[in-house]
Amino acid sequence: ATSGNMEYSAAIATFIVALVVPAQGTILFPSHFASHMVLQSGQVTHFWGIAAPNAKVSVNDLYSTGTYNTMSDSQGKFNVTLPAKEPNTTPGTITVMCGTDTAVLSDVLVGDVYICSGQSNMELSVIATVNQSQVVAESGKYGDLLRIMMVDLDPAYGNATTEQDNFTAAIPWGRPSPDNVGGMSAMCYYYGTQFVNNPKYPQFKTPIGMIASSWGGTPIEVWMNPESLSACGEGESQTQLAKRVQMAVESSPDKGIRGTSQGTVPQKPSCLWNSMIAPMKQLAVTGFLWYQGEANAGAPERYAKCFPAMIQQWRKDIQKPSKVEVADFIFVQIASWPCHDIGMITGIRYAQQTALQLPQVGMVVAADIGDPAGAFHPIHPPYKAEVARRAQLVRISLQTGTTPKQGPMVKSVAFEAWNESWGNYHHGYASGVCSLGLYTCAGLKVTFDRQIFVRDSYGGDYGFRHGFELFNDQIGNPILGGTSVGDRQLTSALCVDCSKCPCKQPLEFTGMVDDYTIQLNTTFISGKPGYLKYGWHDYPTMLLFDSDGRPAPAFNVTVPFGAN
Repeated sequence: ATSGNMEYSAAIATFIVALVVPAQGTILFPSHFASHMVLQSGQVTHFWGIAAPNAKVSVNDLYSTGTYNTMSDSQGKFNVTLPAKEPNTTPGTITVMCGTDTAVLSDVLVGDVYICSGQSNMELSVIATVNQSQVVAESGKYGDLLRIMMVDLDPAYGNATTEQDNFTAAIPWGRPSPDNVGGMSAMCYYYGTQFVNNPKYPQFKTPIGMIASSWGGTPIEVWMNPESLSACGEGESQTQLAKRVQMAVESSPDKGIRGTSQGTVPQKPSCLWNSMIAPMKQLAVTGFLWYQGEANAGAPERYAKCFPAMIQQWRKDIQKPSKVEVADFIFVQIASWPCHDIGMITGIRYAQQTALQLPQVGMVVAADIGDPAGAFHPIHPPYKAEVARRAQLVRISLQTGTTPKQGPMVKSVAFEAWNESWGNYHHGYASGVCSLGLYTCAGLKVTFDRQIFVRDSYGGDYGFRHGFELFNDQIGNPILGGTSVGDRQLTSALCVDCSKCPCKQPLEFTGMVDDYTIQLNTTFISGKPGYLKYGWHDYPTMLLFDSDGRPAPAFNVTVPFGAN
């Protein structure tokens, strides 16, 4: 055999397991180029594959828009650039010819493509969600516009030290059907269905391609390339970084409950970027969906650096439609964790919000839809369809600017001294305490950026005390929040000896001042600045929502105690 043929045979041996082998001949394609796929509109496509070495390759583009000729290299790899196209709901074909070999990719659409990534909450499959039997049975109705694909979990990916060209597909590109939807990422699938035949948003009725590439239990560092990892911690050696990632995996609240993934969790920095994301650098995408953070819950300050750096790196390395400045990035704050209120989850949720400083980034709050008795553990709530609905609202905001990018946000907190017109609270004791003049009694008026609604289902006399808390100082890093050891909480006027009862200051919700403002009554020691925190628990009581049913995210705001 000639040297060229030997190189070609080696290339086939290297890629044949991972490449989609067409029915005809020996023309091969990476997994993300296959029949039933969706190509991103508004951007050129860098289309490649493997054919005979040093041979002419002709590619007939979709909709007979042109034929593009090139030569394969000594290993048989060819690459052509197909021109950008507008969204098209009519299935087309791409035909590739090399000598006597012909390969046809059929049922191809042009529309919006999304990459879904993260750990087990993104990996959790449709069959692990509520109403899964009905969802699977009805999945075929979306096939005209929605296409799905899921990357396999190959143990070898955890050892990838360089960027790869391809990966294997656990679910090849296809129309959703009862045959393939059950094992698909639920978050990824439900998000894709939101824009198919949705009469409320006809402008988004376009083909949607959803690519799921996630692995349960993984920390963020395995999804970042070495360049972006440098933003996580200054001066770390590769050995120090590898040890830190290993510790993140071992201490993760997700450990041992990794959804559908099996085997050892990848721990080498950059390994899943190299093996499960980098192969898609030739693609263009409208955006990314990210659902991860549990494995980094022990180091929120570090995550606050890593997360924005990862977003910027992915946007830099993976193409976007030419008409936009950056690809959309939508992330989900991690779910609730009952009987685990030590601040790990609270801290990482707050760290996730640092990404909102970047353009075209939106956040989905999911802390209110935990499932304490869930079959896949409470950290994996099965209500992924609701999470996807909220993500849909974020997408609409990012692409139209007509709705907010997340739930209600605090605009201001005002202090007002207590007076008799407020009446009794704290079960009738407060007015007497306030009349003695020993404590400063006051109301806090919290104003939000839009109309808010209070859910009554959390009622009860103390229904709000786990929603709102006051703190009279904040020692240490603010990302760690009120559940950290360094934060000294206010002593209640009704709790003289703090060693014998919790030092949490009860707050009484007394009603709505107007559509945008709530009022909280309390007693506290005067003369010190303080902090009002809401939802600051690993399993919080979420009480405040907007008209679209989105909860206000946890917040930590300064309160000027003692000032009128």
